Amino acid sequence: MRKTSLRETSNLIKNVQGRVRSEGFYLTHRHEKSVGRLIQRLHSATPFCFVHADSVKMSDYYMNLVVTRIEQVGENAVLRFNPLRKDKLTEILNKELGDLPLEQVLAQGRADKTRKIIVIENEDELISEDWQDIELICTALPGGNLGLLCNTARLDSRLISSNRLMKDKRVFHAYFNHPSQNELKLLSAVARGRPEYQGILQTLKDLDLRYSAEGASAEDAAAAGSKPGEGAQLFDELLRHAAQEMAAGEEPDGAAAVGSASASDSRSDRASAQHPSGEPRTAGKTLKIFGLFVVVLAAAAAYLFYSQGGL
Repeated sequence: MRKTSLRETSNLIKNVQGRVRSEGFYLTHRHEKSVGRLIQRLHSATPFCFVHADSVKMSDYYMNLVVTRIEQVGENAVLRFNPLRKDKLTEILNKELGDLPLEQVLAQGRADKTRKIIVIENEDELISEDWQDIELICTALPGGNLGLLCNTARLDSRLISSNRLMKDKRVFHAYFNHPSQNELKLLSAVARGRPEYQGILQTLKDLDLRYSAEGASAEDAAAAGSKPGEGAQLFDELLRHAAQEMAAGEEPDGAAAVGSASASDSRSDRASAQHPSGEPRTAGKTLKIFGLFVVVLAAAAAYLFYSQGGL
């Protein structure tokens, strides 16, 4: 087994904090890549996307994140279709395509970053007529310059497996699986280490993914030479200690530089590296604080090594 170095541990923390974006938090790097590919596909010549996940909550979470990101950028118009309102997709099609020449609607699609995206809501209420219209959009109207985004979380698995859109190459499928236990451990530890990232813990709780020390296996605990849960509790205690020091104005310079989520966060962290009077800290205090940061990272490395066998 290879021990995780302090630099590797610091990079892991940076990676987590770097996934905090204005549209939301990406639980894993895989999820971030999947959303990027999904957005890219919505701008492609075949802008038809379906979202899949290990749970309804996870699927809803990333559907909302994607729509928020689209709306924030402002390039695409979002057209919401809700079957509970007794709307018909044909009404949207007639409104958006009614003035276009038929040959243009049937022509080959093209890439466009400003097209309109139809977002399907309450997808479990779709009827067979609605699905026929969805198939029409995805397969027969490429020149209409309409994209489509649909959540599959509440759909019957038999419908998903039998629907031909699920196998059509013109349709992109984005999958969001649950983070691994190791990833959940790291997310929980990083969130506890900085008060401004407490929202990550709430997100994990909302998605029924919050890591618990009681979830550590007996095998992991034996490898660490402790009882189940003791290693995680000790690690959390060290991180809470660091958080208290930061709250008291003793924020480690190294911690301030680790993983700021935006340019404004970076400026805020650099400002916190000064004494409240505005004068730079003394070398002695800086070394003392830096020593605390090294202890926390060393604890992180040791914990990750013993409980995970290295990352």
